Amino acid sequence: MLRFQDTSLARVRFEGADLRRPEFHHVTWGSIGGRQIIYDEASLRQEEKEKPWFWDWFWARLSGHLALIAFALEIGHTADTTGRDSIGAYLAEEPAPPEPPWGDKYGEVERLYRNLKLNYEAAGDYKNAGDFHYG
Repeated sequence: MLRFQDTSLARVRFEGADLRRPEFHHVTWGSIGGRQIIYDEASLRQEEKEKPWFWDWFWARLSGHLALIAFALEIGHTADTTGRDSIGAYLAEEPAPPEPPWGDKYGEVERLYRNLKLNYEAAGDYKNAGDFHYG
């Protein structure tokens, strides 16, 4: 059994942990926007501020899309049943968008929040369960 009591968990990472079983009594979590958060989320948010990925992703996506239009458009002349030429166009599938630099870290944060929500609901603490449900 693992029990956290009368302590601050505002700077503790739980990546890879199963948070359905530990007991939490009078602990302090980090907060943002009036809700409790785990440090794993706070550190991801900080990484995003320090290394904004959006514009790199946007320009990579845009350049891939422009390259697709410029080079993947194939126009062919074919004859239909009446003997007249028709022009057909084929567009290749768009490439998948590049992955954000943190990969699926938000998936891990989501899993941790789900486990915390289940933990607090099992203990009957619906106020804290609500914060982690929102997270």
